[in-house]
Formats: sequence, structure tokens, C-alpha cells
Amino acid sequence: MQKIFECLESTVNKSILEKFQNFLKQYPDVDKWFMCSDYCIGDKNKKNDVITFVIYPYILNFDDWKKVINNLQKKDLKHTRLVSDQFCQFLNQGYCFSFSFILQKKNYFDGWKRKEAGDMLIQTYINLTENWQINTPSNAENYKEMNKKLQKLRNESRKKNFNYSLFGRMMTICFLAGYLRYLLLREQKT
Repeated sequence: MQKIFECLESTVNKSILEKFQNFLKQYPDVDKWFMCSDYCIGDKNKKNDVITFVIYPYILNFDDWKKVINNLQKKDLKHTRLVSDQFCQFLNQGYCFSFSFILQKKNYFDGWKRKEAGDMLIQTYINLTENWQINTPSNAENYKEMNKKLQKLRNESRKKNFNYSLFGRMMTICFLAGYLRYLLLREQKT
């Protein structure tokens, strides 16, 4: 994971960090955000997998943002040939910020699709939640619930039909979302 983190950091610091910082400066009083995502993963007709996240300030609730966007662009962009001028203006006004990760068919995350790596990840998170119950007693009940779910996941992974490829994809998406949350918290403090 350290190698993946370093790769993300070096990429973000080269190309997008300043733009993201400028986006955040537009919302100095916002301390609540939400993130939406969309994916094109495993499509044999596409050259690469793409994972996209869009970060919105919580200046509107989720349903209100949906109404705004649906009024500006009636169809999902991947199903349309024409994007409305109003939607383009909305995007240019800086109400949201997008990150798209283009993953080559062979990439750092591929290892997570293997049984050994998947089992190790599940066990690592089980161990973490057990330690957190001890080290953070004020939140022990939440960690206990997380641990139960992870134990259930480990039991499912022992079945013959467990899909490690799908599990690896989910871990990739979670890792990237977690990285963006880290980036948001780090850059919002500066």
C-alpha cells in the first residue's frame, strides 16, 4: 500500500494539487463534503479502467444537488451526444471537483485481485478493528460491529465461489476514495 500511496502522491503533487487547493479556497467555511463516484472497470472494449470521483461542498444536500444537475443535464453524460451549455457553465463555475484515475490493464492494484492478497487484507482489517476496540474504548462498539462484518466477509471468502477479482476492484475503489478523503482533509487545513 505504501508504494501505491507514494505513486498517488507524486502524481497529484505534479499535476492537480494546485487546482484542488484553489477549488477548496472557494469554500473556506465548508467543513462538510460529499463524494460521488462512477466507474468503467473490466470492460474488454475499453483500453483502460477508469474510476472517477466528484467532490461537492455541502452547501446543498445530496437531493438538492441531484435536482440541480438533473435540471441542467437530463441524461447521464455517457448516454448523450450533446451536453447543454448550462451544464458546461455549471462545471466551469467550480461547484465540484473531479478526479479521474485511469488504470492500465496491468497496474499496482492488480495484486489485490489474488486470493492471498485478499485474505491478507481482510485479516489486516480484522486485526485493526480488534486493536481499535482496545485503544479507542469510546468507539469500541462501532469497531466491534465493523469486526463482525469483517469476520463475516472472511467466512464468505473461504467459500469456493468467492470473487476475489471483484473484491480487489472494491478495495481499489475504497483505497482511492480513502486517499481523496485524506487529501481533502490535509489540503483543507492549509
